[in-house]
Amino acid sequence: MISKQTKIAIKKVLYPFLNIFSKKYIVKRVNQSPEKKISVVRASLSLAKDIEYLKYQKLIAYDGSPKHLEADIDVSFYTDVYVDLDTGVMINSAKDIIRGTLKNEDRTETDHSRLTSYLHIDGLVSVINPHLNVGYFHIWFDGLIKLYYLSLLDQKITIVVAKEAPTIYHQVLELYKDKFSIAIVDGYRFIKAKKACCVHHLYWSKHAPYFSSNISDFFKNRIIATLDDSSIKTYDRIFIKRKNSIRSILNDDEVEQLFLSYGFKVISFEDFTVFEQAYLVNRAKVIAGIHGAGFGNLIFADSKLTVIELQNHAVVPSFFFMSYQLRLKYFPIFSLTTNVDEIRDPHNEREMFYSQKLAPVRYDIGEIQLVLEKI
Repeated sequence: MISKQTKIAIKKVLYPFLNIFSKKYIVKRVNQSPEKKISVVRASLSLAKDIEYLKYQKLIAYDGSPKHLEADIDVSFYTDVYVDLDTGVMINSAKDIIRGTLKNEDRTETDHSRLTSYLHIDGLVSVINPHLNVGYFHIWFDGLIKLYYLSLLDQKITIVVAKEAPTIYHQVLELYKDKFSIAIVDGYRFIKAKKACCVHHLYWSKHAPYFSSNISDFFKNRIIATLDDSSIKTYDRIFIKRKNSIRSILNDDEVEQLFLSYGFKVISFEDFTVFEQAYLVNRAKVIAGIHGAGFGNLIFADSKLTVIELQNHAVVPSFFFMSYQLRLKYFPIFSLTTNVDEIRDPHNEREMFYSQKLAPVRYDIGEIQLVLEKI
């Protein structure tokens, strides 16, 4: 089986070669400055001294000393561009990819042969989705979360989305029709825009998103209101069980039975709509489970929520950072095989790091029980 990195490498060589003969592939990336850039949020993160959890991960540099991080989140504006509805990437009138609109340069498809067909859309537009086939976590943190930043602008924006985009985009956008104009496009991969803007959500490190109570409220105030106590049964304690996951717990039955004995309800979020997931997490007092996209629903957490995350070998701090920024109680459970010295370097050995992330894990039941006794 060919790895993802190998496929990317092949495309980077193949498309420019094919372009010599057909001229139909867009392969050139250019550093084109936006016509205007507006800073909408000054993001900050203060890490306290000797945070025990951060000693077990390698994605963000931390030596135990207090650390303060700051960054601006900007909205960039461009004129006379094509926008790829599959990726949100912008292409200028010279048919070059604008590098500043890419989330990940290596992963962006360069076969844009269908650019001969496009739809004109007037007004100021934005395409918020990343690659259409990404999972639940990235739908939120590379896609829908951009609605918050765009709502801070003093002008109304048309959010353009492909009809075949995941249903969650259409469901959530429907709730914000008072703030944005919504254009659903069928039959075109590209649009042509006189004015377009883009925004990138901030990650403090790979998969460690910036988050705040303001962002949480922006989504909770709309999404939670779609359901009430009579429409869905809620639970104080939830254990997230993933269906068809490529991550696995070797002593899964033992772990699940322990949580059940402490009053947890075992559920799979795949069985619920985005609104139901939001409501379940918002009403819960404790959620637990193996590291995965279900914890992305911390977006909707009540301030008193306790989070128990069963970490995998690689120790990815996505949900530690979300919990830390929202001041939630957070308890990590590391696998029996977690050894920080054996975790691959995520910056220089990316593929090996993520292979570790997906490896089967086993947990110490006694360690989990100690945590459950505390809550």
